[in-house]
Amino acid sequence: MKKIKLVLPLLLVLATMIGCSSMQSISSYARTGDTVMVSLGGSAKNALVPVLRKENISATITDSLGNESAITIRNLFKIYADGTSLYNYQTKAHLLSGPYVSAYQGQWMAVLDLVDPVTSEPVNIASGQASIAISSIELDETFQYYNTVYNGNLSQIPIEIIDGIGSKNPMNYLTPISESPLNYLEPLPQVLISPQGAFDSENITIGGLEYTISFNTADFRRAGNDYKPNVAIEIPDSKAQLAVKYLPQEDGTTQIKIVLMNPSGFSTYETPANATKNTTTQEYLPEASPFKSLNISLYWANLNNITDENWMNSLQIVNSTYYDTNGNVVTELSPSINKVR
Repeated sequence: MKKIKLVLPLLLVLATMIGCSSMQSISSYARTGDTVMVSLGGSAKNALVPVLRKENISATITDSLGNESAITIRNLFKIYADGTSLYNYQTKAHLLSGPYVSAYQGQWMAVLDLVDPVTSEPVNIASGQASIAISSIELDETFQYYNTVYNGNLSQIPIEIIDGIGSKNPMNYLTPISESPLNYLEPLPQVLISPQGAFDSENITIGGLEYTISFNTADFRRAGNDYKPNVAIEIPDSKAQLAVKYLPQEDGTTQIKIVLMNPSGFSTYETPANATKNTTTQEYLPEASPFKSLNISLYWANLNNITDENWMNSLQIVNSTYYDTNGNVVTELSPSINKVR
């Protein structure tokens, strides 16, 4: 009996497939009760939201007799190519041949247990050819290349069910050193801050931004420990320079000073390498960051007191400034902040 221990190494292969949703699970066969993994597509090509949520995705399996059963989505996370990979090299060197894959795109992965979501018991499915279906209003199975639309198919992911009852793969072969390692890959609660507004992108290149964020210190404290929001660029862009400083205030709040910059700019050009054009020399600058690198995530540990409904009472933007590559203030832009997870 082949094991499904090969699942994790195969993540490396999937980094080259970013932009397409699965038409086949990584494991080609399984028993009821086993664990399989599927790709849900690229974070920029297929995901319609910054962060996919498990509660907004359903998974079912239809067996060889046509019986459909709900199955469990155990983990949902995003992976990126290695910083020293050919994909990243081509992105930075402006060598990609077409917009099949945009710069710094991630791949959404789902770990599925063939067990009932309510009882956690193996689902009752017949052996033989089956298909897994993933459904969500947050996913688009297609992507467009110029005037051609290409289709993935998340509604019929083939898998062969073999006889016997399996068990959930722990995805952990270092017991007791680590516990449920894939849980640590899932996105934490977070807000996304993005620049909004129209500016003269033909003659102005955004060079950076400054934010001052204020949060109620006590709201991000649990059992006497501080869980202050961390700051990250939404995508792993090594060319963008991020600086963060925390300043406790006397009124019980803490301010976060955020500076993000790239001397070569943040490009609005949708080229494969997202290179920008210097407005003086009219030369492409592959050192530029894609415009989406201006998206800032503030994320924190799971705190039950901060919800989708009340988060704005705990965290606010106090000040914001955007600059062009010459250091001039760009007044046409302003920040939008939304809770995405």
